Amino acid sequence: MSSIDTSMKYLIALAIWFTATMSFGDGPKIRVLALKHSKEQMAQGDEDLAFRSIQDAKSKGLDIEPIGGHWVDKDGVMRVKITNFNNDIPKFRDFVSKQMKVDAETDDTIVVFTIGHGSRSGYLDNLGQRSEVLKAIAEAADENDQKTLWWQLSCHATAGLPGLETLPQAQQELLTISASSSAERESPAGVEGKIMGSVFTAMAEKSSSIDPNKDDEITAEELKNFLATKGRGSLYFAISPKMVVFGGTDLANQIPIVDRNNPQGTYPKDYIPKPRKRGR
Repeated sequence: MSSIDTSMKYLIALAIWFTATMSFGDGPKIRVLALKHSKEQMAQGDEDLAFRSIQDAKSKGLDIEPIGGHWVDKDGVMRVKITNFNNDIPKFRDFVSKQMKVDAETDDTIVVFTIGHGSRSGYLDNLGQRSEVLKAIAEAADENDQKTLWWQLSCHATAGLPGLETLPQAQQELLTISASSSAERESPAGVEGKIMGSVFTAMAEKSSSIDPNKDDEITAEELKNFLATKGRGSLYFAISPKMVVFGGTDLANQIPIVDRNNPQGTYPKDYIPKPRKRGR
């Protein structure tokens, strides 16, 4: 028997085993992390509103969990009110990356919900420039290979916000952004959690308003169209309309690659193994 026949039989057996052990049709899996960077009751109120919406969607069958609400600054968890705004945010990035690991599951999505003041200059209270916060969250997503939606609640929420095309390609493919206002406008309190809740409720109810083709995958285009009904379509950003934001277990990418001809390596998601005969 040739090595190519043996390799193909191995792959077929492995595929059968995965089909038998994987569960399908469970729909999207979502975790929500709230990060309040303005130490005010307003921020806590918006977090509470969002978490109530999450629990409501969960009660309707959506696989969604809040994994924490934290007061944060550029250094990570906020202990006291910070007055020095001049440093970068490596500890914030590390904190976000650590939180992304909490209860993580394959192909789930984490919503990073930041709440706090923002300015026309692109500055976020206690964090620094939006461009740096974007970079920190994108790097954390890349480090964890984690599908991430940065849901940003701040005034002038797109001011100083770089385009996703400025990120490395791997980060572009993991991160999308929903902003609460344009660069010229302020963002009111007590609204964002309701809009977020409407997204999750529509998913829980398997509404055609957010999933027209009923495939349990929400693409960037589908989410943008849904947010447009809330007046937010122009404030949602993704590198491609076809990228999957919620859901989408890819069985082929779940099968581990075992290299029987070369030293075992780490392979990208789009890697296609090609068995070959010995000596070639």
